[in-house]
Amino acid sequence: MAKPKKTGKTNKKANKSRRLAILIISSLLSFLIVAIGAGAAFYFYFFIKPDMVIKSMQKKMIEAKKFHYKGEVTLKRAQDEQNTKTVFNIEGDVDESEENKPKHSLKLDAGSDFMLFDLDTELDFKIIGKIFYLKANKLPSVLAVYGGDFSNILNKWGVLETRELRKNKELRELMENNQLFKNIKVLKTEEIGGKDTYHYQVSVDKEALLEISNNKTLSEVLTPEELEEVKKSINSLPELVLETWIGKEDYYLKRYKGNLTLNTEFGKITIDFLLNLSRFNQPVKIESPAVAEPLEQLFSSFWENIKKLQAFQI
Repeated sequence: MAKPKKTGKTNKKANKSRRLAILIISSLLSFLIVAIGAGAAFYFYFFIKPDMVIKSMQKKMIEAKKFHYKGEVTLKRAQDEQNTKTVFNIEGDVDESEENKPKHSLKLDAGSDFMLFDLDTELDFKIIGKIFYLKANKLPSVLAVYGGDFSNILNKWGVLETRELRKNKELRELMENNQLFKNIKVLKTEEIGGKDTYHYQVSVDKEALLEISNNKTLSEVLTPEELEEVKKSINSLPELVLETWIGKEDYYLKRYKGNLTLNTEFGKITIDFLLNLSRFNQPVKIESPAVAEPLEQLFSSFWENIKKLQAFQI
């Protein structure tokens, strides 16, 4: 007896089962892909190797065209049982979006406890391309003791044309391709601006800096005399240890601090510094002053009074 043929209804059930199986398998694969991706993201967020973080930070900072900075530098000098302390508060912006016209601004406020004199100073700086601007908002009142009258230069911009530094792109690549830090030590994670950071202690690699100074790109930017001074400065540097905070989400350097001690002819000098960086690649407005006098002309009376002060001391 012949078997009955399969009906269309049976074929539909088989097709439906295959579609269901394909759907289940596809869903499982999608879940696995998402899980693996999330796991990888979790791993790189929490367990990425410190040297990889440092390398990523160097790359991001070199690529950053604009940012804001604010910090403090403290100088302490000890000589012949006499201690002095000078504090510099600094704040400014950087805009290097135009390759041949970098723009920098800096506001510097300084105060010192040198004896009983008022040494408070307030200065503004700007660099636009190869043009340098300086404005003195406040100068140490102690200078008036020696007959100095600097009221005619206060709150006025002075201007000076400097030698243009070229090959910015090559210099950036040179910095990116060299590991500038070593002896990385992981510290407790901290938040900056409500965001988690990688918190490390690092040492500046002097050998890497010397290697950069020997590169032909730098020799095309600096004069032989300037290059020799750079090398001497690097060689004379004591070990420089920094504490760094690097954003876990964007790898930008958010903060760094450190200190170093120098033995000079003026006594033992200790330098403590802390700098916060923010507003990466956000709009920056740095413009040339509407009115500016040649710096040498503007400060001519200032230098004359300084010479008188030096003669008085001798």
